[in-house]
Amino acid sequence: VRRHFLLSVRVASILMFPVAFGIAAIAHPLIPLVIGDAWAPVATLLMMQCLLTPFRAISMLFAPMTNAM
Repeated sequence: VRRHFLLSVRVASILMFPVAFGIAAIAHPLIPLVIGDAWAPVATLLMMQCLLTPFRAISMLFAPMTNAM
């Protein structure tokens, strides 16, 4: 069980961190390009969300693990 749990955390980290940090890095030019200049202030919120999302996704893996114990 431990090995599979650590594997799932590793896979989630490998996928989530680069994607989320990449989106956070390009949020300011991305938002006006995709949905228009009126939404430009949302880019900061998107950046904050992207920086927190990988940690939240990994923490969601811990609840079933602690329940299984």
